[in-house]
Amino acid sequence: MSFDPMAAAVDWLDAYRDGDIETILAMYADDAVVHCGCGGMNTISGRQGLWE
Repeated sequence: MSFDPMAAAVDWLDAYRDGDIETILAMYADDAVVHCGCGGMNTISGRQGLWE
């Protein structure tokens, strides 16, 4: 099975629209690192960091 980025984006958007944070967080690796430019540059590490 190969990774389909469009399917992942659709799944993420569906979960967002449903307000399903658990599904969104499950899409990230435990050690994920997200760089966000909103409100200044922030780096968020791990699922727990995404939750906070």
